This record gives sequence, C-alpha cells and structure tokens, in this order.
Amino acid sequence: MIKWTDDLLIGIDAIDDQHKELFERIGQFYDSIDKGLTAPQVNEIMDYLADYANTHFATEEGYMSQYDYPEYRQHKELHQVFISDLYTIQKRLSQDGFSSLLGAELEGSLYHWLVEHVSQVDKKLADYLKDKIKS
Repeated sequence: MIKWTDDLLIGIDAIDDQHKELFERIGQFYDSIDKGLTAPQVNEIMDYLADYANTHFATEEGYMSQYDYPEYRQHKELHQVFISDLYTIQKRLSQDGFSSLLGAELEGSLYHWLVEHVSQVDKKLADYLKDKIKS
C-alpha cells in the first residue's frame, strides 16, 4: 500500500501538497485494482494520474527555471521518464487488460519511483530552492 509519510516533506508547501495528492491518486489506483474495477474505471484513474503528474512536474520545472536550478535538464528527464512509464502502463492496460503480474509490476515501480524521486531528487531541489527563495 502506498502511503504518504511526513519524512517525505521537502519544505516547499506547493510541492509538498502536490506530492501528497500524487500519493493519494496512486493509492486510489492500487485500490481500484484490488476492488476489481472495470478497465474503463481504472483507465479513468490513470488518465487523472497522468494529467496531475504533468501539472505537478510543470510546477517543479517552473521553480527550477525561475531559480536557474543547475540540474534542471536531468530532473526534467526523470519527469519525462515517469510520464512515459504512465503512458506505457495505460497502453498495457488497454491492450492486455489487468493481470496480477501487471498489478505487482505497477505497485512496485510506481511506488519505488515516487518515493525515491521525492526523498532524493526533490529534496535536493528543495535544498537549492530554499536558499534562493529566501534571498
């Protein structure tokens, strides 16, 4: 089960709030799979998740651009990989339907990516931004 914990806070409220929402939406995606929702219902959740991830990444990238974050390109590439992975998941769901194997893959990969990205990559960004925003 994917769950938000306060140790993932990075200290920038707008980004933290969006991270919490991403965790909530991925949790809903997992719940929908466990509850046996129909493919259209699962796809609707996935569509929302992809849209929200794009919105969130645009927020982060806006901060990075505004404050000349030196690792902007690398960070943005990670965002693009995540979005690409979400679209791949959507494609697999629409082509093959849901299977327990796909569910296990999804649960591990989405959760791992999100926790690792927030706890390492986004915290590094936040450390940089905190100094810049206060200036």
